[in-house]
Amino acid sequence: MRVITTTRLRDLTRPHPADVRRLVDVWVETVEHARWHSFRELRATFKTADRVRIGKDREVYVFNIKGNSYRLIAGVAYCWKETNGTVYIKMFMTHAQYSKGQWKERLKNDDANRQP
Repeated sequence: MRVITTTRLRDLTRPHPADVRRLVDVWVETVEHARWHSFRELRATFKTADRVRIGKDREVYVFNIKGNSYRLIAGVAYCWKETNGTVYIKMFMTHAQYSKGQWKERLKNDDANRQP
């Protein structure tokens, strides 16, 4: 899988502790070595990942980082035949920020995030 973009993800994680940034680096490495064709395959790699509907025609995927402390939200375009899939980084936040739910509205209204 290709991650779009690791630079954005590093920018989002920069304010957080070094151990969290290291865990995100491991997440990126794991994703880059994966080849997912479905949510089932994604869940085989990340057992706690969730698929969340945003609006009527979009889904994002929520990954737990550092147990239940942080959330990484991404869009996923799965592999198709011989093509590689892509993971689009959307947001990174603490569990407390995630629980407020405001991130859903931001994604719904953000035209810059129209990739999967």
